[in-house]
Amino acid sequence: MAKGLPAHNEDAIVKTNNFLAVVDGSTSKTKYRVQPDITNGQLAAILIRDYLQSVDSSAPHLSCKELCEGLTEHFQQEYLVRNVDIDALTIHPELRPTASVVVFSRCRQEVWLIGDCQCMINGQLFENPKPHEATIARKRARLIIGGMRPDEARRCIEHDLITAMHEGQNKNYTVIDGFPIYYAGVAIIKLREWATTFPFQIVLASDGYPFLKSTLGASEQAIQKQATSDPQNIKHFLATKGIKPGYHGFDDRTYLRFIFGEE
Repeated sequence: MAKGLPAHNEDAIVKTNNFLAVVDGSTSKTKYRVQPDITNGQLAAILIRDYLQSVDSSAPHLSCKELCEGLTEHFQQEYLVRNVDIDALTIHPELRPTASVVVFSRCRQEVWLIGDCQCMINGQLFENPKPHEATIARKRARLIIGGMRPDEARRCIEHDLITAMHEGQNKNYTVIDGFPIYYAGVAIIKLREWATTFPFQIVLASDGYPFLKSTLGASEQAIQKQATSDPQNIKHFLATKGIKPGYHGFDDRTYLRFIFGEE
């Protein structure tokens, strides 16, 4: 679900014979667009979707590392086709089309968290947050509690967000952006090593669900409760942005639930 207009949604669901995934395209921090008619987050989500669809039949057994390497190459090819200034993207990570993705590999029976996304397996939550966001979210909360308007507080932290990208993007946290992926920041959950309870009930979700539950209904109820009690996300749940007037949430959100394995 888009946080605002559906045409602005930067999330995506991918369903193939061998892969299930939820893609979370990142909100742009600048006005620059690689493809003028869509946001960089939307472009990143499309590229990831297309790549997963392309390897479904040709490489169903590929590893998480192979997927990361393939996605990086796929983005690089897109940059070449569009004659993108690679030097500018190298210096300014905030210009890059960027996304996170959580992937279920049927053949490997693994869930891969590549970037800031989440999953739930048999009721247990797994997350992979960016290390800097909690600190920046606390700063935003202090500004708003101190009397600053939410839009002003957001502008005040934009420099912090861009600085964090320069210092950490694919250096101490993971994203998919066409540059070598920081593989140490990828989380891999091997289902049969983690649990022996069959079947597996699996939820893949973007981080637009701050309180992920085992059902979509419960997850949506938690969102609505948060929107009513703390729409600016400055109390118990802190975020780098709140809910704008007329919006359905503080971020796009996507939820995919399925069952894998037999009793």
